Amino acid sequence: MHDLVAGGHSSSRQRCPNVGVRVAARLLRSREPLAWHFDKAFLIHTTFPDTPEQVSVASGTLGSAGATFSRVMDPMGPLPSAVYWRRRAVALSAAALAVVLSGWAVVAVTGGEPRPRAASAPPPPPPTACPDRALRIVAEPLKPEFRLGDGVGLRIVVINDGDRACLRDTNRELRELRVTTPDGEHVWGSNDCYRESTNEVPLLRPGQSVHNDVLWTGERSAPECPPTAEVAPAGEYLLVARLGGLTSRPVPFRLIGQS
Repeated sequence: MHDLVAGGHSSSRQRCPNVGVRVAARLLRSREPLAWHFDKAFLIHTTFPDTPEQVSVASGTLGSAGATFSRVMDPMGPLPSAVYWRRRAVALSAAALAVVLSGWAVVAVTGGEPRPRAASAPPPPPPTACPDRALRIVAEPLKPEFRLGDGVGLRIVVINDGDRACLRDTNRELRELRVTTPDGEHVWGSNDCYRESTNEVPLLRPGQSVHNDVLWTGERSAPECPPTAEVAPAGEYLLVARLGGLTSRPVPFRLIGQS
């Protein structure tokens, strides 16, 4: 492959008669890619794959008012000139299409124009108080049986069975654990001799629970806490939990004597 150069900066350049005509014809007939560039004096360089000639295609220099270039002559060759003009039009159209596609690619890569942001969903409303119908109260003896004198661990569990988060006041005055005999006789109550108001308003999500534990010493008590030192004997008992007006189902447990 030979470089064809224009202008007067290399001793290897040849000045050939009618060079513009022959180069123009070669450009229009050539089906092979041509390499172009400009030197400092605006000399157009190109490459033909099948010729040893080094010819000028166009040359020019920049002056204070602009640049002047020699023009390639009208297309000439064995085919009618209209053929070459059509080829030239196709080449120009291809170049314009390449520019358009390049611009489209840039827009695609950069994301194009900024899209408007989707409106954000409004924040959920603050949780409200849990209605009684959404809650379930459970009484839990921590073991099925206890030895007398060891202490009896008891628990109240508040469960949100509703479909949304809510708040519930579970302060100490509202919740209570009661121990009764199987026939309903009162044996002991967590609020009989101990009352205290506490600030407990947990947020309960659907299915979530909160619990409070109490240790019963085994001594009997009564509402308003009258003096007594009687101890509950061994036997079967029931545990019931209450929160405000909500009450659990009774759960049995046993007190057994010392071995």
